[in-house]
Amino acid sequence: MVFINLHTYIYSTIAMKKYSSYIIIGIITIFLIAITIFGAISPETYIYNGVDVPKKFLKEIKELELLEDDEVITYFYSDAFFDIKKGFYLVTDRHLIAYSSEWEEPKTIIPFEDIYDVVLNRNESLLEDSMLYVEAAEYTLDFPLSSEKGRDKDFYNYLLLQSGLEEDAIE
Repeated sequence: MVFINLHTYIYSTIAMKKYSSYIIIGIITIFLIAITIFGAISPETYIYNGVDVPKKFLKEIKELELLEDDEVITYFYSDAFFDIKKGFYLVTDRHLIAYSSEWEEPKTIIPFEDIYDVVLNRNESLLEDSMLYVEAAEYTLDFPLSSEKGRDKDFYNYLLLQSGLEEDAIE
């Protein structure tokens, strides 16, 4: 009887060691698949140049009717993890546009000529975004911009130039 229990114990211990490596490999595989899927559906963490905005985001922007027919996006940034409708900001050749499905009034479209002050509080950390503050005729708006690739400065300087405030530009 003791021999059978000892044999069963040894066999089950060996089997557990054998199968535990399969379990660990399975968990790692699931984790890597999840990261791949997350990366495929979420926006990048940097500001896109207008020509680089993914087609799926352009489609959503057009469905939200935020752009005029021949309006061209210059810079685009989303601070959302999955659904860009949770928060995105862009400048075009005519407007500053901010959108969040979580706001009472989801869309804000500001013509450049209505903007009279723009301030960028830069944060060069990869963990925290810079903050852009905009004052316009009917709006006061603040939103995050990624400092990756220095594009927060590009977004800011372009907005200043189009608004006629280029004397405040930074290099």
